[in-house]
Formats: sequence, C-alpha cells, structure tokens
Amino acid sequence: MSKPLGHEQEIEEKELMYSIASMILSVGVLTLPRNIAATTRYSDGWMSIVLAGTIAVALVWILSTLAASFPKQSYFEFISRIASRPVGYMLTGLFSFSYLLFTAFELRSVADVTKHYLFDKTPIEFIGLAFMLVVIYAVYGSRVGLLRLNMLFFPIVGAVLTLSLLLNVGVVDVNHFKPMFVTDWKGIMKGAQASGFSFLGFEIVLMYAMLMKNPQRTVKAAVKGTMIPFATYIVLYIFTIGVLSYRNTAELAFPTVEFAKEAEVPGAFFERFESLFFTIWIMTIFNTTAMSLDVCMLSLKSIVPKASKMTKLLVLSPLIYLISFVPQDNSELNSFGTVISFFHFMCCIMLPAFIFIAAKWRKVKPDG
Repeated sequence: MSKPLGHEQEIEEKELMYSIASMILSVGVLTLPRNIAATTRYSDGWMSIVLAGTIAVALVWILSTLAASFPKQSYFEFISRIASRPVGYMLTGLFSFSYLLFTAFELRSVADVTKHYLFDKTPIEFIGLAFMLVVIYAVYGSRVGLLRLNMLFFPIVGAVLTLSLLLNVGVVDVNHFKPMFVTDWKGIMKGAQASGFSFLGFEIVLMYAMLMKNPQRTVKAAVKGTMIPFATYIVLYIFTIGVLSYRNTAELAFPTVEFAKEAEVPGAFFERFESLFFTIWIMTIFNTTAMSLDVCMLSLKSIVPKASKMTKLLVLSPLIYLISFVPQDNSELNSFGTVISFFHFMCCIMLPAFIFIAAKWRKVKPDG
C-alpha cells in the first residue's frame, strides 16, 4: 500500500486535466493533418478525427474509472490486486518500456523539427543532447511541480494557436473543402487509425491518478483533458485544409508549421510567425517528453523500489538518447513512430482496459 501523500505532493483536477491535454497535444499535432489528408479527400478528414476522438474519450473514461476505483494506489498495486502480482510486474514493466520508447521518439522528433525550422546548421545530435539535458533537469525535480508546469505553459500555447487560426481566417479558401463526403469508409477508417496515434498520452492517468487530492474527480479531469485536443484537432485540420488544400497538406512534412507560415499579421510587423508558433510549441513538446520520462521512472519505481531517482536517470537517459537516433531518416522515423504507437496502444491502453473488465467481472474492490 502506498504511503499517504502530503498536501504538497497532491494535484487538483485542473492540473491533471492540463497534463493530459499537454501530453496529447505535442509532436502529433505537427503531423496530424498530413497523416489524415494522405488517406481522405478534401475536408472529409474531420470525420476520421471525430471517430478516433470518440474512441479516445471512451477509452480514457475506462482507464480513469479503473484508476479512480483504487484511490491513492499506484498502477502496480491495483493491477496486482486485480490480476496477481506477477501480472502486475509484467504490465508495469511493459508500461515503463513503452514510455521509454515514446520518450526517445519525442526527443528525436523535436530535434528534427528544430533543426528544420530553427537551427538548420546545428548538428541534430547536439540539439537532441541539449534538449535531453533540460528534460533530465526537469524530471529530477518535483513530480508535482512538473505537472503544475502544464498550467503555466498550456494557456500560452493555446493563445498562440488561437492567434494563428485567427490570422489565417482571411487566407482560407472554401473551395478547398469541396466536394464533401466523397471519401469511402475505408479511407475514413484509415484516417481514424492515423489520427488515433495523435490521441495517445491520456493513459498517464493510470500513473498520476494516485496523486489526486480528490480521487472522485479523476474521471472528469481525464475526459475534459482529452476533449481539449479533440476539439483542437478538428478546428486545426479544417483550417489547414482550407489554407493549404488537402493535396498540399498530404505532401508536407509538418503542415501545421507551414500553416502558421501563411498567417497574415496586420501591418506586417512580424514576418515569420511560424518561428514564434514553433518556439512556443516547444513548451508543450518539452512537457510531454518530461512527463514521458517521469512516467517511465514512476513505473520502474514499483519494480525496483530501492533504486534512487538519480540512478534511474543515469541508466535510462543514455539509453533513450541512443535509441532516439537509431532511425536514419524521416521515413525510418515515421516507421519507428508507427511501431511504437501500436506497441504503446496495446501495452498501455488495451491491456489495462481488459484489466478493467476483469475487475468488474471479479468485483474487485480497493479493500480487497
């Protein structure tokens, strides 16, 4: 059984909500329009987002309900209570390994995008190392402090994203939306699968629910935290198609950043809005990478409780850095991301969902 947490180690509903929203809205938002436009036609991709988002909300409800049913208990503790201790070790280990790979992917992605748009002459390995060191510094500090950082960064990111949408209103071409409803159901399903990967991240509720000051609000916070990216993805996709067209969107590596380039700033006093957009967006990517590494370490804490935080960081950080540079080019990185997403979906979402069904079937309660 976990020890009672002090007030300074607990989080409120808003902190969990913003953490989940930030976790989902990271690198995925930079490539989401491209992935959907490649499988759907014109503006039909919004249907894929609605389908994927609805499934994501249903799954986050299941996972948050599972976590909230065992207040103040860690993922390892309630999984062990439901399915036995060996299963608890196995699922917690898979959770940790999945987030290790997820952290490596985030690290490589931010290094690639940063080199492409900001530091084109700087070696990508150095960019990745510098970013990794900052992430390590953040994770070594207070876990609750890291989660509360989302409340500081997320409103800023949201404001810049809203500004980019408003500045592009005059550039939207309604002809890019026509004709509508011309994509067959296979294309919609493929688009939903592609956009579904951009919703990954809400499963951190399984790890952070034990920090909730009011566990009964876990489900509400998790669902609201998923609904924010849900709505953002739909609006962003429609605007991107309206500005760039679906054909151009499907061919661009990072259509969201290219979309920000089209922003028309009144008075032309700011010519490279995309630089501001991406610089601010790094805040969200930083929080996502830091939380991914933190979740990886939090999972390991249940398996190797005697290892100190510094020891785990010293072991995991070089491993993550090396894995992140295994892909040699953008094509390999995309394939790497797809494999990680499938593995992550199975280990961190579907398996816990089955555990939820088992808990209901066996009527397992926190008190045993």
